[in-house]
Formats: sequence, structure tokens, C-alpha cells
Amino acid sequence: MEEEYNDTSTGTLAPSLSKDKSGVDLLYATFWFYPSDTQGLLPEDKECIQSRLKQEKERFDPTNAFYGMDHDAYKDMVTEECLKKSGHLKNQKNSKKGYNPFNRQMGQMTVYRTHINCACPLINKTPHHKCAQILPFDEQMWPSYMGYYGNSVAKQRHIL
Repeated sequence: MEEEYNDTSTGTLAPSLSKDKSGVDLLYATFWFYPSDTQGLLPEDKECIQSRLKQEKERFDPTNAFYGMDHDAYKDMVTEECLKKSGHLKNQKNSKKGYNPFNRQMGQMTVYRTHINCACPLINKTPHHKCAQILPFDEQMWPSYMGYYGNSVAKQRHIL
């Protein structure tokens, strides 16, 4: 069975769906997906790659076969060369040349909506005790990612 990976979104607050309108609702999504086909590097492969990358200046020599390659292309070529040399290159599918990060097996997204409020036991309801309350959605200073208006500025509750 393939291993799966999970991602969770940044949550956001929303007006409560409860009938008494107490508290707020928290919405967030989780998403699981299968990992990409990649190949791990053994210590001897890493050593080979590092020693070859020390010769990277060869790509600036007009008489060299690697002349004109950018750093990433050179590193990919060196990695593939070292893996072939050690016999650890699994197949061409694992090389970066044919890799498409958007060609993935899809996973599953689940969106959760959870109600949050404060509840105080009846025992504490005396004149000297107060019960905490969650501000309604409209009074929240930072209800979601990037703030109330999406401009990274907290909404002011009180004018100074």
C-alpha cells in the first residue's frame, strides 16, 4: 500500500450557523495525496554528485560539451550520470527530464466546519463570576488568512 501525505489549509472563521448565534464557526480543509515518484540518493551517490558539481566551471568552457547549460540542467545531468555510474538509476521515469509535477494521482479533500463557543457551568453564575464569550464574527479583528479585508491589516474594534 502506498504511503499518503496530508496537508491542512489555514483555517478561517465564519458567522455561526447555530440558532442562538453564540460563538463562531471555524472552517478548514484537509487534503491527502499520494507522494510523487522520486528516488532517494545513497551516500556514495551524493558524494559523486558533490565532487562533479565542484567541476561546474566546465560549463563555461566553449569547447566543453556542457557549455551553455544553466546550473539546474547541469545538476540534473550530473545526478543522472552518477546514478547511472553506480547502477542506482531506477528508470527514466525517475529522472527530472520527464517529470511533470502536475501529473499526480489525486487524493481527497475534506472541508470541516466546527462550532466554537464558551459554556459556563451554572454553579459559577453568581454576581462575582463572569462567563467568557467569543466575539461574534463581525467583531473579530483577524478572522481569516490575510485579515478581515484580505489586506493584512487587523480590523479595529475600538476607535482610539
